[in-house]
Formats: sequence, structure tokens, C-alpha cells
Amino acid sequence: MQSRHVCILFSSLISRQFCRLRKNISNSAKKAIWSLRMLRLKKNLATIPELPVYSNHSDITFVFAPEAAIPSSSAGMAMIARTLQDQGHKVLVSRCFKSFATCPVILSRRKLVDGYGQAHSTLCPVCVDASITRSKAYGIESLDLRSLHTTKIDQVIQKAIQDAPDNLLEFEFDSIAFGKICTVDLVLATKVSELEYAKGSIRVAWLRLIEGSLQSYLLMQELLRRLPIKRVIYFNNYALNLGVSLASRKHNIPVYGVTFAYHRNVDFRRYVIFSSAYAVHANEMLRAWPEWSQIPLGKNRVGEIADDIVTRFGGGGSHVYSAAKSHDGFDAYAKFDLNKNRKLIVAYTSSLDELVAGKAVLEGQGIELRQFHQPFRDQIEWLQELTTYVAQSTDLQLVIRIHPREGANHRDTVESEHLKKMQSTFNSKIPHCHFVWPDDCTSSYDLAECADLALTSWSSIGVELARLAIPVLAAFNFPEIVYPYGSFMQCADSKPGYFFLLEELLQQPVSIETVQQAYRWYNLYNLSLSIDLSDVVPTSDCTEPPRYKLSSKANVIEDAIINGKNILAVNMAVLKSQQHKESAIEELHALQHQCRRLIHFFCTGEDDQQAESKLKLLREPEKISNNYASQTTSKIERKIVANGVYIDYFSNGQTYRRFSPMLVRLIQIAFANDLQNNQDDDKATLIRTVA
Repeated sequence: MQSRHVCILFSSLISRQFCRLRKNISNSAKKAIWSLRMLRLKKNLATIPELPVYSNHSDITFVFAPEAAIPSSSAGMAMIARTLQDQGHKVLVSRCFKSFATCPVILSRRKLVDGYGQAHSTLCPVCVDASITRSKAYGIESLDLRSLHTTKIDQVIQKAIQDAPDNLLEFEFDSIAFGKICTVDLVLATKVSELEYAKGSIRVAWLRLIEGSLQSYLLMQELLRRLPIKRVIYFNNYALNLGVSLASRKHNIPVYGVTFAYHRNVDFRRYVIFSSAYAVHANEMLRAWPEWSQIPLGKNRVGEIADDIVTRFGGGGSHVYSAAKSHDGFDAYAKFDLNKNRKLIVAYTSSLDELVAGKAVLEGQGIELRQFHQPFRDQIEWLQELTTYVAQSTDLQLVIRIHPREGANHRDTVESEHLKKMQSTFNSKIPHCHFVWPDDCTSSYDLAECADLALTSWSSIGVELARLAIPVLAAFNFPEIVYPYGSFMQCADSKPGYFFLLEELLQQPVSIETVQQAYRWYNLYNLSLSIDLSDVVPTSDCTEPPRYKLSSKANVIEDAIINGKNILAVNMAVLKSQQHKESAIEELHALQHQCRRLIHFFCTGEDDQQAESKLKLLREPEKISNNYASQTTSKIERKIVANGVYIDYFSNGQTYRRFSPMLVRLIQIAFANDLQNNQDDDKATLIRTVA
């Protein structure tokens, strides 16, 4: 027996050693291959190719793509370039190597401030190698930006940087406020909101961004002088790309930005094409809303929008800061020792630095938007007024969720300046008010489930919650971040008006029209500028470059970029063409279907597209709940019952009990027809009353 045990141990040891050896050999082989690859790359880069020659009558589309080491966006730009090329257009895609002080790749690696030097030297070879590989894979022609470089450009930039003012918001070059257009990239890396006082490492990082933007601006000027570029494309409004955009617009060259739809975190199937700052397009959407708000959505589109809810509440993705919603019956009343005789208001703050920088970038581009009167000076005054109002009330209580991005999180390792101000201001207990700080892992969505009313500053969570029939009141109305207030969300222009709406919304009955309008706005704002390339890109989360084939939407891409067609108008025409005499009923049934699906998801954590056909509403809540608690329900049929603000959900032999005003609202929508037929018997059990 002992001999056998020794043999087993020896065999296990040999096996582990062999695995370790195999892994070491594999790693060594990879390093050797990479070293050879870098040697070839170094040899290829040793010679800077001459700038190609074209006649002045040529029509060239220039794709500025300094993000080759970011697979998703790089593949997106290659896809656009090859699509236009296959449509018969001449396309050149930029290739750079140590051409810029900083770039989207460095920003994506969070190396703008800490670790910048090493990142710049190690990432550039990786990026240019990826650029060469992608160009070959997609069969597109590249233009080496080093062929545009001159000593004079360097001298001009260095002098501008040396003469930079103390307040970099005042930095201008060629009558353009380059200091301002770099602020978004800066605050995303540093979370600084008082930009005029930037010092030390923050100022150094800001100057790097300015230097990079000046480099792209002057290189683009040189390119336009030497080649007949007729239009320019880039990915996202990074400061580096805005330098290219501003140079092009100065010469009246059309510029198009490309990004992915802000849908299901980020939807890599949907290519958004924009021709100005997104805030300008957003205001265009707001003007178009009266027409879009009247047109029903198809069944599939309603389902896609509900997909986004599942993704966000599941806590999935780089753009979702909240923890996932729990499925174990979270009760805010129990966690925060709240009073069940008071209505619960949940307030959500926003990131101040992003707003400040967004305004500055628009100013830097010379874009002016109409400003509105605000009921509060800032978020701190809003919260001071709100906590005072609740503390003095007899029937309200408040939970304030400070935006998770304000603290260190899975994306950022720094805390915001604004967070420190809020912590200093609200450092003592306030009656009936509770603060949930960023380091608290409580899900924003769990809080929403328990809320009688959701308040936002300007956060997009308002649209998310309105889709779930939660009444929403915003504190601010900024033209940079637009919502169709007066529809499914409300806002006021004075303090008295704000608190009047607060009380009114606490009494507002559940309405499927509110949910319908929230879905339609989401469709307009998040999807109407996009082109769906799902025939080429297989899934919404496909970050790796797909194998190229010509999309059936190639003509739409060509119309948008070559012919300057308005994508918003194109998608409106498509929506109108899909209308039929039963469109309104189809949308209503689709919304109810998705409410049933979401009820199942919120209770179990499982996303079942067929939940609609299986879910039944029970009557007489207390009596039936007691009977079903001890029974095993059918795997096919699911049942739900509401008792005040509690629900019991029976599925697959399990009973799920929730304190959930949110689910009660969804039940009222999902079973609106049943409830209307039994209004006297059931409605009282489904609408919350406060003792």
C-alpha cells in the first residue's frame, strides 16, 4: 500500500514537472517568435516610405486610425475602409509609429499619468505591428504618417508647449482652444473637475494630450496640402482625433466619426456614424422626438431594448459601473433600517468631471448650445435642499446613491475631487436620509427595485428605470445631455417646481404609455444613428476582428460617408416602412411580453425569452401564496401574485418572495388586460398605500 502511494506521488510530481516544462517551452517559443517578429518590424520601419502621388482630381477618403492595438475599434475602422473600397472608392488608412505624444491606446491602458514612459515605448511596436497585420488581412492601403513629419512641425509644437499658460483651459493655437478639447481625455484618466487649478502630474498629462492633438492637427494640415483628401473618418472623439477633425474642417473637408452603439454595454454590431459632436446630434434627436414618439416599435426592436436592460442589470460590461442586481430578495428597508410607513425616494448622482469636460470640449470646437435655467446651482446644493426637505417631511425617506465612478473601481484607481467635496459636506447624520458611497457594493439596481420614486441629477440611469415603470425626476436640464422632459421623465426650472413634481410623481399611477415612451426614446437616442452590421459581426460582444465580408448594409455606409446622407432620416424611413395597421397592438403586446420576461429575470437571474407564454397571474394574494408555498409548480407554467408591495413568484419548484414595488409595477403592465377585467378585486392589492 505504501509503495503504491509513493508511486502515485512520484507520478504526480513527474506530471507537474512535465506540465511546467511544456509551459516554459511554449513561453520561450512565443518569446522567440515575437523577437523575430520585432526584428522584421524594426527592419521594415527603418525606411520611411515616400508619400504616394495622386492627381488633383482624385477622390480619396482618409481613415485616421491610431488605435490599431485596440482590436474592436481598429477592426471597426478596417471594416469601414474595406467596405468603401469595395464600393469603388479610394481609401487610405493611417499608420503611425511614435508619431504622437499620446494616443487612444495609451489612454485605454490607463497610462496617461502613471507608467507613461514605459507604455509609450512598449505599446508603439505592438500597435504598428497590429496595424500592418490588419491592413494585410483586410486588403487596405496604408499611409505612413512619418512621411508627413517635418522638423518645423516639431519646433512649432515645442514652442507652443513651452509658452503654455498657467491655466491650460486658456491654451490656444491657431485660434483654437486646444486646452479645452483635451479635457475629456484628461478627466477620464484623472477625475479632476477643477481644471483651472491643475498642477503637477495632472498638468504634465494635460500637456501630453495637447501636444498629441497639436501633432495630429499639423500633420493633417500637411496631408491636406499634399494629397487630394475629400473626406476624413476617425473613431471616437479623442483629443488626438479632434486635432485631425479641426484641421479638416478648417479646409472645409467633411469629417465623420465612427463609434459603436451604447447598447447592451457596447454593441459591436452597430456602427454609429456622426458628423458633428454627439451633443449636436442629441439635440437634433430632441427636435425630432415629437415625430419619433408617435411611431410604434416592432416586436424585435422592443426585444432588443429589453436585452439592454438584462445586460445592464446583470452588471456586464466596461460601461456599467453598478454592481449587478441581486436575485436573492434584496430589501433596502432591512439593510438601511428604513421605516416602512414612509415612502422611499432613491437619488442618483452623476460624475461632475465628465460634465465639466464635455462642456469645455464643445466650447473648444466653437459649438454653442442653448442653456436652460437650473433649479439648483450644483449637485451639492441639490442634495442639501433634498435632504432638508426629506428630513422635515412626515412621510418620506431618502437613500442617495453616489455614482460608483466617483470612487476607485474596476476601471479607475483614483477618486474624484467631487467625491471628496461631497464627503466633506455630508459628514454627519441627517434624519431619514442615508448615503451609499462608492465603496459600498450595493447595486444601484437593487435600490431602484425598492424605490417609490427615482431622482437623478443627469444620469442615464433615469432612462433605464423609466423603462421599468419607475417614476423619474431629474434635477438638471443640460443641453449637453438631453432627455425629452415632460414625457417619461420630468424636470423643473425652479426649486418650488422641482418639489411640486416630486410630490406629484409619488402619487403617479403606473402607465404603460410611460414605459412605451421610454422604449421609443431609447430607440431614438441609442440606436437611430447606427447601422446594423450583424450579418458581418456575429454577436454584440464580439471584440475580436471578424473575417471580412461585404455587408448587406454597405450601401448605407456609402450613402452616409460618401454622399453625406443623414442616418437619422434613413432609419426613420425604415421605421415608417415597417408600420402596418396592427403596429400599435404589436408594440403593446411586445412590451407586455418583455415585462413578463424581466419579471422572471429579476426573480431568478435567468433570462428566458419564453417567459411570456408560461407566466400566469394569481388572484387572492394571501390565500393563494400560502397554498402555493408548499407545492411544487410545473416546470412549464409559472405563477406570480402581488400582495401590496410584496410579490410571490413560483417557478420550477421554487418560490421567490420579494419586497419589490418595481415588480408590482411590471405586473400591472404585463397583466394590464387581466387587471382591467377585474379592476375592483385586484387593483387595491397592486397599488401601494402608506399608513
